[in-house]
Amino acid sequence: MVEKKEINNGVELDPRLKAITSSIRVVPNFPKPGIMFNDITTLLLKPKVFKDAIDMFVERYKGMHIDAVAGIEARGFIFGPPIALALNAKFVPLRKPKKLPGEVISEKYVLEYGKDCLEMHVGALQAHERVLIIDDLVATGGTLSAAISLIERAGAEVVECACLLGIPKFNDSCKVNGKPVHFLVDCLMHELLGNPSQTKQTALVKTRAIMHSGFDASVSGAHQRQFLIAWVLKGYTINAPTVLDVFDGNGNSC
Repeated sequence: MVEKKEINNGVELDPRLKAITSSIRVVPNFPKPGIMFNDITTLLLKPKVFKDAIDMFVERYKGMHIDAVAGIEARGFIFGPPIALALNAKFVPLRKPKKLPGEVISEKYVLEYGKDCLEMHVGALQAHERVLIIDDLVATGGTLSAAISLIERAGAEVVECACLLGIPKFNDSCKVNGKPVHFLVDCLMHELLGNPSQTKQTALVKTRAIMHSGFDASVSGAHQRQFLIAWVLKGYTINAPTVLDVFDGNGNSC
């Protein structure tokens, strides 16, 4: 039996997205005051929902002839391997400095509060291999930009970047370093939704992010900007101004 798709603002939604969305916990004021932290560990406690998320990625990429899945430390390591296995592709870990033994190539990048680096084993990718990059969340595109550069330096081709979570986008033209970015659900702000019986609320959310409709993070060096956006999720528009930073599992703005 095929489950009926929900209609949201005239758009058909995959019913699995509702379960995925509701399984991600938002933790206010973590890792510091003013931060709304999107915690995916609650999703991992639900095997069916976790599998649904993996399946949705696999369904998207199974016909794209992916040779390798590159997972970004750390939570890209959660989603990357099962996706790689399902696609009959190898898994390549992109790690923080001094975590990989042997010869590596490195790519430094700038975060809002400092610098970081990704490393990959020399020889992990071959020239012209088609690579899918996996991470749990995209906000500014800085980490993805470094991953793309690292993979292209090895002579491989980045097909797309895929994340479980991303800032709200208004169409499918979002790119980082000229490469398309796909994510399943918007970063969640459940605490701001108010009374769920209210079918529509209106507000603006102040968020730090640079990757929005039509913006290429490579154009301006991936510096974060503050701007106001309308945040639409589950048919609501959030009715509370707030300052939002999005952090990865290591407490870094990403």
